[in-house]
Amino acid sequence: VEGGRLVVTTGSRQVSVIDPFGHAEPIIDTGDQVIHHDLEVVGDIVYALTSEEGDDRVEDRIIRIDLTSGDVEEVVDLQTVFPAYEELAHAREAGFAGGTDATGKDWIHINSVHIVDEIMYLSARETSTVIALDGALEPDSEPSVRWMIGVEGIWEGTGYEDLFLAP
Repeated sequence: VEGGRLVVTTGSRQVSVIDPFGHAEPIIDTGDQVIHHDLEVVGDIVYALTSEEGDDRVEDRIIRIDLTSGDVEEVVDLQTVFPAYEELAHAREAGFAGGTDATGKDWIHINSVHIVDEIMYLSARETSTVIALDGALEPDSEPSVRWMIGVEGIWEGTGYEDLFLAP
């Protein structure tokens, strides 16, 4: 709920704004991006966790949806942020993204997204890791890892070990 409106997914490829009278306006189609698990609303921008239909990976992308213009753009593809880990991951093949037709390699499985002070926080189920990303809010940006919290041993040999916060 934000500003007297409810922002929800109204389908695996739709985000809608429900007004206090129950009317859905706008209804925005996300195209080949299949939404799952969570979304975060920041003003008139929605950040949603997605899988790209037809890709061989699932639950590893974040899109940005502009509620005013209806524009839908990818802002994070975790394969480009963590290519070494994705290559080494012993992921469940044929992962299934929440009742949709998105299936594929479930190597990181993002379950939640939260944004505070221009930092995107992600929770990754397959790695039991919380990830803080800088530069992840705008299309065509190059997200970088600020820090991670989790079990470092899962990431051993990937080159990301130095990004963990010390307990």
